[in-house]
Amino acid sequence: MTTIWEIDEDDHEIEGLDDNGRPDPAYAASLGLTRAPMLRRAAAFAVDIVAFWIVQLPLLLFAMPLIVLYLTGGVSLYGLIYHPRFVLAAIMAGVSVVLLIALGIAQLVAHGRRGTSIGKAFFGVRSVNIATLERPGFWRIVLRLIVFVASGIVVVGPLLMVLSSFWDPAGRRRGWHDYAGGVWLVDIKRGLNPYDEKRMRIARKAVRVETAPEREARISLATPSSESERGEYRPVARVSSGVLGMARATTDPRRDGPAPEQASVVLGVPGGLRGAPPAQPAPQPPAPSAPAPAAAQP
Repeated sequence: MTTIWEIDEDDHEIEGLDDNGRPDPAYAASLGLTRAPMLRRAAAFAVDIVAFWIVQLPLLLFAMPLIVLYLTGGVSLYGLIYHPRFVLAAIMAGVSVVLLIALGIAQLVAHGRRGTSIGKAFFGVRSVNIATLERPGFWRIVLRLIVFVASGIVVVGPLLMVLSSFWDPAGRRRGWHDYAGGVWLVDIKRGLNPYDEKRMRIARKAVRVETAPEREARISLATPSSESERGEYRPVARVSSGVLGMARATTDPRRDGPAPEQASVVLGVPGGLRGAPPAQPAPQPPAPSAPAPAAAQP
C-alpha cells in the first residue's frame, strides 16, 4: 500500500530572526508593525470581561437571589427545592452556563486563528506569534490564559501580570503571560495589519529586496565611446558574406613591403553545417595571352 505524505504548509523558513534565533524587533518594525498601546489593550480586556458578565445575567438575575437566600439561612434545602421560582432559576442558570462555555470557546478559537476577540476587534488590537508574525494558534492562547488565571492564586498576581508588560527588555510591552504563550499584541490602526495577507506579503518582499546583496557589474556590450573603453570588449569583425573572420597581413611578391590587410574568409565548415553554402573554389588569376604571329612576307 502506497503512503502519500502531505506537505505541511506551516513548515517554512522563518524570517526576521537574529543570529541567535530570536525574533528581531527591527525586522517587525521594517514591515510596518507597531506594538499595541497599553490603554487600548486594557480597554479591550475590559470589553471581554463585560461580555462574560453579560452572558451570566440569567444566572445573576434569576438563580442568584435563591442561592443567596439559602446561604443566609432564609430557606432550607427542602424549601429551596420546592420554591416556586426554583425551576425558572435552574433553567436560567443552565442557559448561563451554556452561553459561558460557548463564548469562552469562541473567544479562544478566534484569538488563536485570527488573533482577535470581541474587545480586540473593537479597539484595533491583534495578537500574533512573536516568531512568525502570523496567527498564534489555539493552544498558545490557552497556555497564555492558564498562566494568567493561575496568577490569581496570589492576590496581586493578575496585577503583576499586567505590570510586567512595562518590564519587557525588548520594548514590545509583552507581559509574562505573553512570553508564556509566545504572543505579541500589535496595533492595526496605526500600523500594518498582519492578517492582511496581500499587504503582509508585499511588505516581506520589500524588506527582502532591500537586504539582498548587490550583483557584480557585467561587461557592457554597447559600442565603446572612448579609446580607453575599447580594451574591455571588442567584437570580432564580420565580412560581407556573413561569416566571421580575422584580419591578417599578406605579402605581395610584386610589391615591396606588406600588402594591405585583407579578410580571410572561411570558405568551408568541417562536417557540413545545415544550411551553410557550399564551398567555392578560390578565384585564379587569368593566364598571360600569347604574342600575335608576325605577318607573312610575300
